[in-house]
Amino acid sequence: TQVHYLPEGLAIEAQAAMLEDLTISELRPIADRARRRLLASATDISSVRIGLSLESMADPRMAELAQPVP
Repeated sequence: TQVHYLPEGLAIEAQAAMLEDLTISELRPIADRARRRLLASATDISSVRIGLSLESMADPRMAELAQPVP
């Protein structure tokens, strides 16, 4: 994860790791929800970019991103 301090606000770049049982098509909407959550979490965040890592990661915390945005 990288944070860039720009005049218009913080720009965040992050990598999302794929779970073994998800396809790229399935992970894209999850990454989009994570991006929207980050943007909504603080007013000084101006942009969020999430890349998809093709390396698998069996981390149960990633399942939290699959939850719908309230």
